Amino acid sequence: MSGFSRADLALAAKDLNRVLDLDPQIDVAQKGAALRDQVLEAAKLLKDGDAIDDATIAVLKHLQNEVPASSEVVTVAKPATVTKPAKVAKAPKTVKLGKFEPVRRTSQFGLMLEAYFAGTADLAALASAAGIDHDKALAVLKRARIAHGIDHTLSEGDGALTIVLPENVDANSVWRQSKEKPVKAKGEHALVKRRYADDAVITLLVKNPKREGSAAYDRYNFYRDGMTVVQFLEAGGSRADLSWDSQRKYIEIGGSV
Repeated sequence: MSGFSRADLALAAKDLNRVLDLDPQIDVAQKGAALRDQVLEAAKLLKDGDAIDDATIAVLKHLQNEVPASSEVVTVAKPATVTKPAKVAKAPKTVKLGKFEPVRRTSQFGLMLEAYFAGTADLAALASAAGIDHDKALAVLKRARIAHGIDHTLSEGDGALTIVLPENVDANSVWRQSKEKPVKAKGEHALVKRRYADDAVITLLVKNPKREGSAAYDRYNFYRDGMTVVQFLEAGGSRADLSWDSQRKYIEIGGSV
């Protein structure tokens, strides 16, 4: 990893964990080669407008430029008497499967899985069950190959989806067992809440600071002063946006309505 340190690679992995909301997240304590491979795999999930740090961009560019000399293409002159062979179709490049990790039922992939196990195989319907669009659903399925070791196939004809579970994993054992403990809240029992409650109020602190024309700029425009977290999510924002923008003091997330 000449040109940058392992610490730089670990910071890049943490940044990708935050932006992509990976589940499970990249283990930044693992050895350099394994960490490098997972950073490169996770980078394939990035989309235009994802707000990654400049240092992460520099690390990814450096990693992607590390091409072995053996990969150079050598062109050989073809004898005039040799007939050009027919092109053989290459199999589409797929993301390498990761190690199996149980799935949270409340995650986007978990909601898609529940609908699939209930008998829904249409990708559009599965996306709707998770509250996301078609492109986002494809990205979630691709991410599941890395994060959960769960593969899929998609029929070109009718768009029917087939989930391929790892060996010895079924519709019951695929789920993560909850470790949350019940706590009392106003005389009632409730589970520990997420970082930002759905009814927490958002206050805008600055004018849109994102690069105009980017996807991040468009998502920032979903904010309305005084709206709740769930209203922002329904408008098209994400919890990663909330975390990023609040940490940088672009917004403030206060108490419940």
